Amino acid sequence: MTELLQSGRPFFLVGICGAGMSSLAMLLHSIGMDVRGSDIANDGPEAERLTSLGIQVMSEAEASGVLRHDEVLVRSSAIRPDNVVLMAAAGIRADVLHRTDVLSAVASEYFLVAVAGTHGKTTTSGMIGYVLARQGFAPTICVGGHIAGFDEVFPPEGTQRRHLGYFVMTKFWYGRRQFARTMWCSWLQRGSERTFSIEQTSCLLSHQSIS
Repeated sequence: MTELLQSGRPFFLVGICGAGMSSLAMLLHSIGMDVRGSDIANDGPEAERLTSLGIQVMSEAEASGVLRHDEVLVRSSAIRPDNVVLMAAAGIRADVLHRTDVLSAVASEYFLVAVAGTHGKTTTSGMIGYVLARQGFAPTICVGGHIAGFDEVFPPEGTQRRHLGYFVMTKFWYGRRQFARTMWCSWLQRGSERTFSIEQTSCLLSHQSIS
């Protein structure tokens, strides 16, 4: 889906103020996509944060009337089939993708570090990202939470090392195990699949020996 990430492509995220969706919105914005979205909670702290970055946030009622045919509508498993924005997208035949499809496309352009497990994935992803940053790797981190120690949400625009940089994320997203299978097949095809324990990861990072 490399054509999905052409510079300036318009994306519309439904439920954009949610933890996972707001991270995806900021990630897409940071790599040059045209991003906006809607949420029932469109006047809270997360909406203000997105707006401060130049990402428009609107109500679902407003969004249902201004959605454009050329926009890629992105939804999560939390969005019901009768959502007014989703129905509006169907009415104008706009492309609709699940957030994990988009995330998979973005992640495929980086060296992916995916953290799996039942609990502690966001914390562990943040720790790995922080260590990578301290070692000078300038990683991109996409998790459903805020990580202390980072002054910027993502590397400043134009500084991403796509195809060379590190992308750290939680491997399993609610309601979308297919994403894990998709990414695993991608790793097999690229011949770069590797699994490390926390102890091994710490040792590798401390010696800057990941390649």
